[in-house]
Amino acid sequence: MDIASLTASLQDALAGRIDAYERRPGAYQLIVPMLHEDGDMLDIYVEDSPLGDGHVRLRDFGMALMRLSYTFDI
Repeated sequence: MDIASLTASLQDALAGRIDAYERRPGAYQLIVPMLHEDGDMLDIYVEDSPLGDGHVRLRDFGMALMRLSYTFDI
């Protein structure tokens, strides 16, 4: 599956309420109708996988770890 077909599948599943913006070559930010409990937008990125054609990589570029660091004072 490539980025275009993944985005199209997600748009079908979410009734067209998703957008993808290229943030850098081969990396797209997904804008989805889901929020964190504090109202912040989910940070989800799709990029080309080093495995080659037919593969994509979903990433958050460390945002989940950052949010966890605010949750737990260690």
